[in-house]
Order: sequence, then structure tokens, then C-alpha cells
Amino acid sequence: MDVDPAPAAAPTPVEDAPAAAAAPAAPTEPQDTQTQDAAASGGAFAALAGMPTRQYLDTTVVPILLQGLGAIAKERPADPIEFLANFLKSEKGKYETPASN
Repeated sequence: MDVDPAPAAAPTPVEDAPAAAAAPAAPTEPQDTQTQDAAASGGAFAALAGMPTRQYLDTTVVPILLQGLGAIAKERPADPIEFLANFLKSEKGKYETPASN
């Protein structure tokens, strides 16, 4: 006589297992105390500190970097890193963010 084996029982979840073991938490970026103090004091810096990363970079860094990279492409300097550093220093005043005023 053919006997079908009993179906295997579904594994039961282990109740003692930590919930964090399923998926590691996303790493958080540490903030220096100066950033935390400025954000707590309110003002324009707090608005920048509260922005998503992409929006913050698009607002504060991307415009001057694009100009600097365009100047590098046009002039083709022998030391493009030094050129970009000097460009950023010399053009910084044209791209001031609200927090740096």
C-alpha cells in the first residue's frame, strides 16, 4: 500500500531572534557639533541642514562646480585639480549660500 508522506511543516519564526538581524539599518552620517549647534539655532543654516542631500548639493555646490569644470574643459590646464581649487577660491563670492552670509 502506498502511503503519502506527511507534508513538511512550515518553519516557524524564531521569536527570540532580533528584528534588526533581518535587514541591517542604513548607516547614518555623523554630524559635527558645529553643524548641530547651527541647526538648533535656526536661520538659513538650519534650512540648508534640513534639505535632502541632493537638494543641498544642487543648491550650494553644483553651480560653482559646473562653472569650474567648464573652465577646465575650455582651458585644459596641466594641473586641473589645482586649477579647480583656485577657481573655487576666486569665484566663491559669486556663489555664496544663505548660511555663509
